[in-house]
Amino acid sequence: MHNKGPGVRTDGVQIPAGPIALHGELTAPPGARGIVIVGYRRALAQAYADLGAVAALQASGLGTLWVNLLPEETNVESPPEVHAELHPRVGLLVSRLAAVARWAAENLPGSRAGLGVFAFAADTGAALAAAALDDVRIGALVCVAGRPDLAGDALQHVRAPTLLIVGENDEPVATLNRYTQHELSSEKRLEVVRGATHTFEQRESRERVASLASDWFLTHFGTR
Repeated sequence: MHNKGPGVRTDGVQIPAGPIALHGELTAPPGARGIVIVGYRRALAQAYADLGAVAALQASGLGTLWVNLLPEETNVESPPEVHAELHPRVGLLVSRLAAVARWAAENLPGSRAGLGVFAFAADTGAALAAAALDDVRIGALVCVAGRPDLAGDALQHVRAPTLLIVGENDEPVATLNRYTQHELSSEKRLEVVRGATHTFEQRESRERVASLASDWFLTHFGTR
């Protein structure tokens, strides 16, 4: 256990997911205003850290559950772009993210205020598909620079309010997200961050993503 501030603590947790246990890092203040799952792969870990949105969620009073969804992944140097060879992994990511969400709903008191998922790149498709499952209680989603189209037909069954965030200069991904926005039947919004690239390199664009994500979760958890 590590302290990150007055009353804020970080604990390592083990989450059952089929034949394996996923390691998670739970950071939550007393009376957390909700819990946000940040499911990542090692190839995307640096992209998340650079974005700074996870720290912003914590600063706004939200708990975060940071979970490595593919601990067996060995290619830690892969850039955050989506590659064709990752697509077969989407089904595995869905099942593991769903397992994390079920565990969080049953074991984390802060999830009673609200349970959300923050997803990046290819993982956005898995997050949306997991949110479409009948036994998964996800109250809000934020998908950044993503491939939500990888969720396929599950898009039509997503009930959670969904915020899609893309960079203005990431046109192929922006086009996919515009398409996804129309396919989603839940409450949704598409935010195009001016001047931003796929990795949101500018400080202003990262701050914008962090602000949008925090506001979305707090609003839909009913704690704003």
